[in-house]
Amino acid sequence: MLTVADEDLALEIVMMAGCGLRNGEARAVNVNNVVAQDVYRVREQIHSNTLRPAKLKHRKTGEFREVPLPRSVREAIERYAEKHGTTKDGYLLRGPGGYFTEGMERRRVRKLFADLPPEEGVGMYASGTTSPRTPSGTASLSPT
Repeated sequence: MLTVADEDLALEIVMMAGCGLRNGEARAVNVNNVVAQDVYRVREQIHSNTLRPAKLKHRKTGEFREVPLPRSVREAIERYAEKHGTTKDGYLLRGPGGYFTEGMERRRVRKLFADLPPEEGVGMYASGTTSPRTPSGTASLSPT
């Protein structure tokens, strides 16, 4: 799937899957947070409402957590930085307002799934979970 995702979304997904970051934390990926070959320091997130850097959830301002940084993730950060550069503050992902926002992420995810070829059974599952009855005729738990 990452081969068909655009480069911004692919880096965000790599940060989430490889380092266990939340969406907002991954949108704030910053080269200055690579504090060792195998350690990434999570300092902030791009807040969904303010669209700006904000403190981490469940942390006070200035607090951080350190997570393992797999070599493949570090190399993805380095490749992205080499190809696209960074902001003066070291951020990799950016948008028209300065930061890569949740809205930008959502549009890219929608496009990604619209461009993916349908897999056998996916359409049936999706239609079954969004209709009042499943394909077997039993009542579905999804709201109508």
